[in-house]
Amino acid sequence: AGARQVVANWRPRVAVNPEWPLVQVGDVVNTITPPAKIPAREFSEVGKYPIIDQSQNAIAGRTDDVAAVIDGRKGMVIFGDHTCAVKFVETPFVQGADGIKILTTPENLLPKFLYYWLLSNPIETDGYKRHFRKLKESSIAIPPLSVQQEIVAGIAEEQQRVAAARELAELLAARLQAAVGRVWGE
Repeated sequence: AGARQVVANWRPRVAVNPEWPLVQVGDVVNTITPPAKIPAREFSEVGKYPIIDQSQNAIAGRTDDVAAVIDGRKGMVIFGDHTCAVKFVETPFVQGADGIKILTTPENLLPKFLYYWLLSNPIETDGYKRHFRKLKESSIAIPPLSVQQEIVAGIAEEQQRVAAARELAELLAARLQAAVGRVWGE
């Protein structure tokens, strides 16, 4: 039960130093307009490029439509305008339909730091309406790049430990289920 609780309740936490400059997110991010958007009816289970939408799923589908590809290799944050879902992409991808904002950052802000910041300080949804304005008006503390790199590395290490705890919890649950099955002759 302990491992399951850790996995279920974990989210990155960014401790703020009061000396870090505080700015509005809208003053430091830019949005990208995709070359094309793939409607949900055209999502496939196979394809070279992942389709990112505003759902809670990391990848909503796949496509081979090269004309719709966005080069996310430098790292981009995806914000679900209606759902407030936050995702991080660092590969080429395609936007699925409407409802996401693709965010890029300036040189003084690591995209992965922005991602962890938004997970640590989530935007609360007001039902199924647009929230990008609320995101732009929210604040972000921007430490020096070296500090951002340390925070990103520390959170990535925590994520690995949480993933290991998730695997352990799943393994133990499967073993318990098998033991119960043996007792009951299943």
